[in-house]
Formats: sequence, C-alpha cells, structure tokens
Amino acid sequence: MTSHPKPEPIVTMPPEPEPIVTLATREVYRNHWISVREDQVRHANGHEGIYGVVTSSPCVGILPFVDDSHVVLVRQYRYVIGRPTWEMPSGSVNPGESAADAANRELSEESGYRADRLELVSTFNTSKSVVDEEARLFLAFDLTPTVPEPDETEQISTAVFSF
Repeated sequence: MTSHPKPEPIVTMPPEPEPIVTLATREVYRNHWISVREDQVRHANGHEGIYGVVTSSPCVGILPFVDDSHVVLVRQYRYVIGRPTWEMPSGSVNPGESAADAANRELSEESGYRADRLELVSTFNTSKSVVDEEARLFLAFDLTPTVPEPDETEQISTAVFSF
C-alpha cells in the first residue's frame, strides 16, 4: 500500500470586519483604578446601540516557580465574585513603571518573593468585550524571599502548589 502525503489545506482569510463607529461618549464613573464610560455606537450593518466600557491601567500576572514543578499562589477574598480564590500574584503597572518592574514589585508585595529572572509569556486583553485592560503574563524563577507588603485593601495568604 502506497501512502500519499496529505495535501496542505488552503487557508483563505475572510475580509476584515468593519469597525464599529463611536457616535457619542460620556464618562459615567472614575476612581483610582478604573473609569467607566458609555458609548453610543453604529455597527457596520447600521444597527445603533450602547457599549459600556471599563478602562483599567495595564496589569501583570506572575506565575512564580519555587522549583521545576511547584509554584506559589496567593489567596484573597474577591469582593466582585463574593469568595476567596487561589490565584497567581497580579496587579497594576504604575505610570512610568515597566511591566517587568511591576511584576517583581507585585510578586514581592503579595507573595513575599522576588525573582532574579522573569520571562514574558504573553501579552493579552483580559476581557475584550467590556474591559479595556492589557495584561502581561510572566513566569518567575530564581526566587529570593522578601517581606510581603500587601496593599491596605488586601488580606493575602500564600501556599506552594504542584504545577
């Protein structure tokens, strides 16, 4: 029996979607962490509607490896979802601060570790339909213990988990 190579699929890209046009915008709310606005928009098909948009500063998430197969996670109560969660350390990038510096600062504040080596894994938008927030995900290696200094709004515990 002769085997024939499978042909490569032909990929045809659909046309780019038309942009949604902003007709009017108004700020609804602003605090230190977010702003909320309401936009009156027109879609390419002529339909008009409203978009609620939450804008936040850029943020970082850090997955800290204590060895090749274990990571440090933090636990805190998350008001919006009404329960505590185990999660990677994360937080905002301050104005004028690099994402890597923010990652090490947040890692130290929340977990009590500082990384000698950070690797950027991905840059992505966290919730593309309602939140304008760009996140950078880092892996952290070669950890050194520090004194955690959580924000006054944070009550954080840490534990080591198998990756």
